[in-house]
Amino acid sequence: MTSEHNIVASLTDIKAVLLQCDHCGARKSIPREKIPQNSGFLDKCEICGTDWWPEGSYKNPTEFPNHIVSFLETMRDIRTIENMVRFTVLLEFDEPTP
Repeated sequence: MTSEHNIVASLTDIKAVLLQCDHCGARKSIPREKIPQNSGFLDKCEICGTDWWPEGSYKNPTEFPNHIVSFLETMRDIRTIENMVRFTVLLEFDEPTP
């Protein structure tokens, strides 16, 4: 018999958001409750200074980062949001392989 194991987590289970620089690999951990209101923290890596939004990397430079900021703001505010609706958003992940 084969069994499959998945991990299911609620958005409220997320403790922090990690941003990892593709250039140097440095990670910045931002606790969900401390996600800033503006997107300035997404401009560049605080360690190596690499511009995270190189010219031409997206079609509309004023729109694309706002989607990421909206996602991060939702992560910050999710407890309030989930108290306003009658459902819970769950994420399902494959179990990590050893």
